[in-house]
Amino acid sequence: MRSENIEQNWLVTMRMALDLKESGQAVDEILELLKSAKTLLNQYLVYENTAPDTLPKAGDLVDRAQSKVFLKAKPLGRTFREKWDSTLKRVVAGEKVENFMVQKSVFYPSMPRNKRWVRIKPPKSLTEKRLSDIARNTNVEIMPHEDKHVLIVGDKETLREAVKEISQYMKKG
Repeated sequence: MRSENIEQNWLVTMRMALDLKESGQAVDEILELLKSAKTLLNQYLVYENTAPDTLPKAGDLVDRAQSKVFLKAKPLGRTFREKWDSTLKRVVAGEKVENFMVQKSVFYPSMPRNKRWVRIKPPKSLTEKRLSDIARNTNVEIMPHEDKHVLIVGDKETLREAVKEISQYMKKG
């Protein structure tokens, strides 16, 4: 079993689920299955020491989600199935229909514990003085971090205010 086939199958099944959702069908259970499959696929693609059964489990979850999509789509008639059958056949034949985005999580050991934080790269138009003014006005702590990023630390509300202030400069520059 190749990961590329499961990735492409996941992408098509996700699009099918979203199409089904647009038609008014409840797809929460399907999206949960796809979310779990995506997590397993990411784990398989990113980490070397992944359990050997990770990829088959991801494939099974995608297959279950796809079956549920077609069951929920029955009231919509043949048009839904016909719309997606050709795309699924292309995927089974090994054709790449879309790029699968791998989401690798990054761990920063220097991040504060028991506090909320955001790590951003401020725009060049935002001066250090203005950053310190925003920190003072919104009651957050802003400190330099690696790769020209800053770390903003505070509670949920103050972080929201600080990011909102900073985002005004992002639109400009």
